[in-house]
Amino acid sequence: MQYGDPHRRTKGLPFQSDNELLARLQETSYALSQLKEAVDLCHDQDMRTEDVYNALAFMRSSLKSFDAINGFAEALGIQNAEQRQKSLEHHLKRMIKDSNN
Repeated sequence: MQYGDPHRRTKGLPFQSDNELLARLQETSYALSQLKEAVDLCHDQDMRTEDVYNALAFMRSSLKSFDAINGFAEALGIQNAEQRQKSLEHHLKRMIKDSNN
């Protein structure tokens, strides 16, 4: 998914809906799912990928506080797989909580 793509934003949305709000919710959901996938795969794979960094950049535009985003980005580089996964889970939970406020 390309974030902020106006052609994708309106595709499939119902008439008389707040297209911008619904599109933003879809983009947020997609970004969080990309980050969740990174948490799930980080034990065995290097998840410092373009998709993950694009999702973090999108979340940066959505949230008021960047602590969880910065923490997630830093945690991607932790060498110990178990510590990396725990740290990523922690920061993802904080982003989810922040996105619901």
